[in-house]
Amino acid sequence: MEIILAETAKKIAPEMIVAISALVVSLVTATATIHSAYTSRAYARASLWPSLGAGVSFNENGFRFLLMNRGTGPAIVKSMRVQYEGKDIQTWQQFVDQVEPKSAVNWGTSFVSNITLPADDRLDAFTVNDPAFARKVYDQSDKLKVEICYCSVYDECWVTSDPLQQNQPVSQCPDRNEWDFAYYRDWE
Repeated sequence: MEIILAETAKKIAPEMIVAISALVVSLVTATATIHSAYTSRAYARASLWPSLGAGVSFNENGFRFLLMNRGTGPAIVKSMRVQYEGKDIQTWQQFVDQVEPKSAVNWGTSFVSNITLPADDRLDAFTVNDPAFARKVYDQSDKLKVEICYCSVYDECWVTSDPLQQNQPVSQCPDRNEWDFAYYRDWE
């Protein structure tokens, strides 16, 4: 049995029709598989997307500088830069000394660089429990600029520095030699 196409007047063997049909089905299947894989990867990324924010808390119990991960996946904090009155500082002690030189008030800090903050978790990066000193720290907190670079488990990275939490995507985080707040090289 042969099929004749009117416009080309050529004969096509039934085996060729079966072969072309198989090729078309294979191409459709490959396209559907690729699309499915792309959709699955996008879903996986969305299900592990971190969203790091920073902020302050001040009340009668004291002052806290917080990191909060409001995303659905862990935030891997790679580097951090803190500026006070436009000048880089490397430790919270330098900030405390600027607020009140030779202060004898106790305060606490958590190591921030190179940590993983789980989804829906927070970290008190800097705390002051003395009410009078907490007020002084709070009054100076608007002079702080904190930039934090963090990544997802898929190595997608962002920098958060905006008080409105507008995280900006970046190709990679700055090197810790450049953003070296509270990072001790001998801990590596």
